[in-house]
Amino acid sequence: MAEVRIGYLLPTRDQVVRGDDDLSRLIEQARHAEALGFDSVWAGDSPLTRPRADPLLLLSAVAVADPRLTLGTAMLLPTLRHPILVAHQLATLDRLTGGRLIVGMGAGFPTAGTEAQFDAIGVPFRSRFSRLEESIEAMRRLWNGKDVSFTGRHFDFRGVTLAPAPTRPEGPPI
Repeated sequence: MAEVRIGYLLPTRDQVVRGDDDLSRLIEQARHAEALGFDSVWAGDSPLTRPRADPLLLLSAVAVADPRLTLGTAMLLPTLRHPILVAHQLATLDRLTGGRLIVGMGAGFPTAGTEAQFDAIGVPFRSRFSRLEESIEAMRRLWNGKDVSFTGRHFDFRGVTLAPAPTRPEGPPI
């Protein structure tokens, strides 16, 4: 039987709804979760539809504040960003955590608010699944630490090398 692990979803959205901008409370909650025996803490992503603190920046602060917890995104929306930038951020965060990063990714729920979020950022909502698949493929290639060229339906780049490389050669688990 597999080992049971329990994580805690940081209430980033709840905090914004309450009008509380003190992000240090979320870091304290992560520390408290670790003290209570949780194995991981997670942060969600939605810059406009369900506004909250940026998950990668918040998890970076948690990584420094608590060197034992596994950290995860629940769920990151990479389709709203260019894969070179997301791969670089995730590789850096994976390096900061010593390989304690897990990346949950999604394409976004089919709601009017999510469509509006994509429109505001300039990403076609209808292409979100193919963009997600292509982003993951590009990121996995970029994490190898070598010179990468990529041509896809949505992204095209030549001669890109990311540094630092993630802790694990294949990058963080997705």
